[in-house]
Amino acid sequence: MNAEIIATGTELLLGNIVNTNSQYIAQELSLLGLGVYRITEVGDNPKRLKQALKESLSRSDIVFTTGGLGPTKDDLSKEIAVDVMQMESVLHEPTHTRLRMQFNGEEDRVQNNIKQAYFPPEAIVLNNEKGTAPGCILPSADKMIVLLPGPPHEMRAVFAQFVNWWEKNRADSTIRSRVLRLAGIGESDAAARLGDLLDRENPSLAPLAKPYEVTLRITGRGKTPEEVDTAIAALQQEVRAILSDYVYGADEDTLEGTIVDSLIEKDYTIATAESLTGGLLAATLVNVPGVSDALLAGFVTYSEEEKIRRLHVSRETIAQHTAVSPQVCEEMLDGLREISGADVCVVTTGYAGPEGNDVGLVYIGVMIGNEKAVIRHNFHGDRQQIRNRTTRNALAELWRRLR
Repeated sequence: MNAEIIATGTELLLGNIVNTNSQYIAQELSLLGLGVYRITEVGDNPKRLKQALKESLSRSDIVFTTGGLGPTKDDLSKEIAVDVMQMESVLHEPTHTRLRMQFNGEEDRVQNNIKQAYFPPEAIVLNNEKGTAPGCILPSADKMIVLLPGPPHEMRAVFAQFVNWWEKNRADSTIRSRVLRLAGIGESDAAARLGDLLDRENPSLAPLAKPYEVTLRITGRGKTPEEVDTAIAALQQEVRAILSDYVYGADEDTLEGTIVDSLIEKDYTIATAESLTGGLLAATLVNVPGVSDALLAGFVTYSEEEKIRRLHVSRETIAQHTAVSPQVCEEMLDGLREISGADVCVVTTGYAGPEGNDVGLVYIGVMIGNEKAVIRHNFHGDRQQIRNRTTRNALAELWRRLR
């Protein structure tokens, strides 16, 4: 079956916001075995949206729309789709009741949103737990329109209900996937090592490069969930055997979360001292709930004087080797251990740019117990990209040494 996506909103055409909804839907539809034939963006113009819906239905089996489900007179996606499907809307009492509950019985607010509670009797209503505008499925004998809200967090919640409905009512097979998360390796290097595994068809293996991270998605199809899970597990084992030094987790795991879990499990404390990253490393660790059981302190020693004053880096070492050098990086580690007493110390120093001859030159230091490592990197990109890459690679180096 073919699908199309129509994203509505003049703000998309003006470039005021990025169409992340279509990207998400397309990725998820591939896991359901639905191929996306075309993605269209349409402004808040009823005539053009109606034309786009008719054209999409003439080519494809299912059309997804995002946006235009709000309570104002400009939100017309549902009304236009109902007209295209030659249906008529009536008050949907369960949605009406939900509106009353959401607005605590304040009738004025309920009436201001009442158009969101009208659906054709044929519609399958998809409740919106993140907002007031429900989505819906408008089915016919051989076509279907799926209406989703525009705000991404609402869209994803409502789309998940569509997936549940699809798997129960329309799917003729089970499709499952698993995402493996990698650190410290690039997409091309990972692909070269995996070789022929990337040619597998069921289950399939596909690398997905995201900012500062590479992921591998394993997707399988079969008659039963057990059959698919077994096949995915077998391929996952092969991947892990090849990339054992780089696979830190799966699905919703994060690198910082994996590190914090390891620190707590080993009863280790950690401290950081950062120069070019300016606190990004410590802030990333603080994203993890429970990190207070491990994180003692995070210092930003940006200037040479602060490195000398706080971390006891030798003035002579800086004068002889500069602040961005393996010698200074090592002395930062020693000083951090001295002032914090942490079991694990991580430091960064480098040139983030944009000016200078050595922009992108970075040293990352990791100390666990009495074992020290200073790693040199040459990163490309603008100032923020270099800082982000330094943070990510510092975490990767730490994870690899904690294993």
